[in-house]
Amino acid sequence: MSHIIFDAASTSSNPNNNPLCGKKVRVVHFDTRVMANKSIDLTVVDRCVGCQATDLDLSYSAFDYLADMSLGRVIGEWAWLT
Repeated sequence: MSHIIFDAASTSSNPNNNPLCGKKVRVVHFDTRVMANKSIDLTVVDRCVGCQATDLDLSYSAFDYLADMSLGRVIGEWAWLT
């Protein structure tokens, strides 16, 4: 999760107590390998210092599911799950 969003939700100096930890998001990306949208539900586990406000830093396996790893960065959409 972007440090901008993550830090704004912080309620203490301990990042492990951040209320966003454990929250779920759904990420959607058009995968050119299959010419279709793919989605994956993920759990927020930490903050990404190098991310812009709406960026997410995915694990290798989550990124590889959504897009070719050689792309490095891709544009997709994400939303909170309730």
